[in-house]
Parts: sequence; structure tokens; C-alpha cells
Amino acid sequence: MLKARRAFVVMFACVFIAVAIYLFLTPREVRLVALVGDKVAHVGAFGLMMLFCSAVVTSKRATAWCALVLIALGVLIELLQSLTGYRDFEADDMLADAAGVLAAWAAVAISAIVDAKRPTSS
Repeated sequence: MLKARRAFVVMFACVFIAVAIYLFLTPREVRLVALVGDKVAHVGAFGLMMLFCSAVVTSKRATAWCALVLIALGVLIELLQSLTGYRDFEADDMLADAAGVLAAWAAVAISAIVDAKRPTSS
């Protein structure tokens, strides 16, 4: 059962990442992004991607690699946006992407510390 759950999370994460990339590169702004703000959408999307990655990987090293890859993805998306002609390159978006990744990574790390200190019931 655990393998099936992990496979589902991996599949869901891949679909979420693909949809996020599409939405970040589409010519029209999504209404939700207009409602909550561009930077909040970046922080939220990249934070969720990091949470999905953290749920799938099992080591601290793999989690660090996920964070690095997601931050690089944020940079790549901005570079691709500059090539589209209908989107703009914004360094602030890259900072928001990195902030989302780092905030989610910190939340996962704090959760692991709290769980480790929690007494086990016998």
C-alpha cells in the first residue's frame, strides 16, 4: 500500500509541476494569480512543489537536491518567459520562487525535529 501511495504522490507532483510550468508560461494571466498577487502565487506554487518533493524523497541529501532543482526551475521559467514576447523576466519572481522552496523546506525540517522529540507511546 505504501508503494501505491508514493506512486500517487509522485504522479500528482509531476502533474502539478507540469501545470504550474504551463501556467507560468501561458500568455494570459490566471484569474487566481490576479486575485492573490503574482509573488504570492510564485511562493505558493514553489512551496507546494517542494512539499510534494519532500513527501517523496527519503534522505536529507535528496531533499536538498529537490530544493536546488526547483530553484533552478524558477530561474529557467523566468528565462523562458523573457523569450516569449508576451511575458517579462522578473528577478523578483525568482526570489519568490526560492522563498517558497526554502519556506517549505524549513517547515518540513521543523516538522521532522518536532516529530523526533515527540515521546513514543508504548
